Amino acid sequence: MSNEERLEREIPGSPKAEITAADLAKSNCQDVQAGLGKARNEARPETERLGSYSELFVSLKKRAESFEEAFARNPDLAYQEGSQQLVEARELCVSQLADVKVEFDRFVRDLVKVPTVQEPHGGSLVTVARIDFTVLKQAIDVLAADDKDQLLARVVAAEKSVSTHEEKGRKR
Repeated sequence: MSNEERLEREIPGSPKAEITAADLAKSNCQDVQAGLGKARNEARPETERLGSYSELFVSLKKRAESFEEAFARNPDLAYQEGSQQLVEARELCVSQLADVKVEFDRFVRDLVKVPTVQEPHGGSLVTVARIDFTVLKQAIDVLAADDKDQLLARVVAAEKSVSTHEEKGRKR
């Protein structure tokens, strides 16, 4: 064990111990299709779909990061006997993460683009939230897009328009 490794293990809050090839072999991203199926299911409410995308994205991100961290800490993992499976598993995780991020991003942006709907109520149309704004804000945070602040601002504006319409309805 090198001095650097001993130091990293001794310092509180430092990264965890090195991830071994056996640990990585247990971690894979082949189970994505079930979660993706739940997230894509248009028969489910949008709030649940958004939650499924968020959970899947976070899970894949953690797995991909563990592969990247392990390969960064121990580059020999890529060259040891039987390492081809680890390299392929890492590539699959990175690829799955990218694919899910694209779908998740598209879904979030569709919801942000049209966050409210008009529903008939008492002979007139009333603006209501299409989705729980709190869940949408959490999804935007999880996604961590470059334009996160703009997306959140649009959701806040939609929230205000819904509450403005609700207040007008109460005054009548």
